[in-house]
Amino acid sequence: MKYIDDIKTLLGSPEGIDDTLNVIVTLVEERLLNIIESSIVPEELEYIVKEVSIKRYNQIGSEGMNSHTVDGESATYEKDEFSKYMNDINRWQDRNRKGRVKFL
Repeated sequence: MKYIDDIKTLLGSPEGIDDTLNVIVTLVEERLLNIIESSIVPEELEYIVKEVSIKRYNQIGSEGMNSHTVDGESATYEKDEFSKYMNDINRWQDRNRKGRVKFL
């Protein structure tokens, strides 16, 4: 997949993660495509697939948790990984809507 090498580089390329990353990237792509109602991820939104995939990889073992604390170190997870990117997604959708009518 086209995102795997970039993601592995950002993660420090741990051994044996290709299969895991392939599944994560596929799920993230499917979710983004559903949100934008498209059949391909547009180039300007590809960064979202990479960043959300890294977040999901880093949360393995912590799925479903909102926060986690170990030895005084805490982590808080977003409930929706795409919420941070919704402004960019909405802006892309607004620029690429063709033949749609929006009623206010």
